[in-house]
Amino acid sequence: MKRWIPIAFLALIALFAVANLVLTEMASRALNEAYGETRLVQDGVEVLVRFSDSNISTLSPRIGLERLQVRNLETGDEFRARSLELFVSHGDLWRLIRSRGTGERPIVRNGRLELRDIAVVNAEQEMRYTAGALNATVSGDLFEMYAFVRTDFRNVPSQNQTIRINMNDIRPGTEPLPFIPAELPINRLDRLVLNMNYDQQADAFEVNRFEISLGADRITLDGRLSDVSAISSLGSDAETADTFVRPVLSARMRITPVRPQIPIGNDGLAVHFRSFDATFEGPLVDGLNPQTMLETAFSEISFTIDELSIFPPETFKEIYGQPLGFLGISSDRFTVPGVHAAYRITDDTAFIEEFSLQNPFAEVNLTGQLLRDNNSGLWMWDSSNLLVRPVTPESENFIRMFTSFFELRIQQTEGTFRIPLSGSLQSPRLEGLRM
Repeated sequence: MKRWIPIAFLALIALFAVANLVLTEMASRALNEAYGETRLVQDGVEVLVRFSDSNISTLSPRIGLERLQVRNLETGDEFRARSLELFVSHGDLWRLIRSRGTGERPIVRNGRLELRDIAVVNAEQEMRYTAGALNATVSGDLFEMYAFVRTDFRNVPSQNQTIRINMNDIRPGTEPLPFIPAELPINRLDRLVLNMNYDQQADAFEVNRFEISLGADRITLDGRLSDVSAISSLGSDAETADTFVRPVLSARMRITPVRPQIPIGNDGLAVHFRSFDATFEGPLVDGLNPQTMLETAFSEISFTIDELSIFPPETFKEIYGQPLGFLGISSDRFTVPGVHAAYRITDDTAFIEEFSLQNPFAEVNLTGQLLRDNNSGLWMWDSSNLLVRPVTPESENFIRMFTSFFELRIQQTEGTFRIPLSGSLQSPRLEGLRM
């Protein structure tokens, strides 16, 4: 009797292996029929899904797709990946298989996603940008979180969400890289990390870690967006109701460059700093546009720059290089040990709470406010002054010699030089300049 036990055990293993092969074949066939070339509706947008082949393991379980293409039928934009691997729960696997032919989006509640050789092209088949690989883990609903971010947080998820994303070798094509100012000549990102979650009970969205890197250069960010469900009412009649609660964003950003110079614009101006730290707290008015956020009413913004160096363009050196040289000042580089600024905006007025330039020669501060011009939309300096207070007699003598050489007529009261500011924020005028 005992000798039959190993035989029965081996027969059971063989039966299980055969059953697994049959189930794998059925699952692969069902997946190809359901999504091999099908139209799905995601948040009212119809997309066409295609792939060349699938490879399924019902034990892991794992789904592998080759040459995936997802086209937005409205815009013509297309997402491509040479390979996709999706590690899911058994429940999600069977839901994916059973949803064949429904035209509804698949549901992935928990799992890990791996993509290789990614490309996004436009309707003219021009490459918008590419990426070497993407790895993501999700707890919640992957497609709900995607729709939440894609619609600027207007499609609120129906449950708690947690997603961690890691991408590498991101390169621009016809469009600049996301999250990077177009003025910066960055032609790739080595790495992008994003950890985010949505808490349904707290109605809050958090970015616990956002990091992009190019070599040793780093940009990191974290933040919290509260009252997320109110975003869907922005710009509508509901926003003016007495009970409307505006979503509030609190965010912190840090930049630590390693490269010796960071070009700004196209005229040769460049800067370098050891670190740049900024904070924002205020209502979310019109998405996460940085320019809009810096001018948002009822917000508070601050930033600190450590060890700032400014490299002037050649045009500046040609005009001012020789006069500055007579005073013993190099026009190749200007160094400021530190800069700190903080301001708050109430309606159409920006109050300067603090502004200081750290240096060993003089205390440099900025006081006053800016008013938004209703006609032009520009911010105009109002009752603002640049204050320079020398800390040593030598510094005061140098400033006097400097102002005399450049024919500057600057007011001085109790040892402090005062330079009134006027004009717009973009093109300020220093009163007293006579050149």
